[in-house]
Amino acid sequence: ATATLFNAKTPDGLLSLLIVPLLSDTWQAMYEMLRQGPDGPDGVSSILLAAPEFDNDFAFWAGPVFALLEASVVAAQAESLLGVVCFHPSYAVSDGSTWPGFGHMHSVPRLKEWVEQEAQERQQQQQQQDKS
Repeated sequence: ATATLFNAKTPDGLLSLLIVPLLSDTWQAMYEMLRQGPDGPDGVSSILLAAPEFDNDFAFWAGPVFALLEASVVAAQAESLLGVVCFHPSYAVSDGSTWPGFGHMHSVPRLKEWVEQEAQERQQQQQQQDKS
């Protein structure tokens, strides 16, 4: 299910005033999602948080807003139940040379490198076992 939660407008320069209602709306939706569970006709497994007021300020969204969303999940000790994944019109996928940050998937080249590294380690372990 998808729910659009947040669609407030504020005068320029006052984006920080929107953080409290953003967090409030987000946590209300996450509470309802957890309460309903993922099964059945009313089940919810994902929430789409629409916050268009932040579209023109990627640094603010990717910095303090995302940090607050992530930190609130940690503060609630809900990491095993909830994960925050953010997208933004200005977001660019990591090239694999840096850590993309919480809630962002590693780049395909980075994942491929890890899979190949793991395969080599397993092959070496198997060869060592075969010699024993």
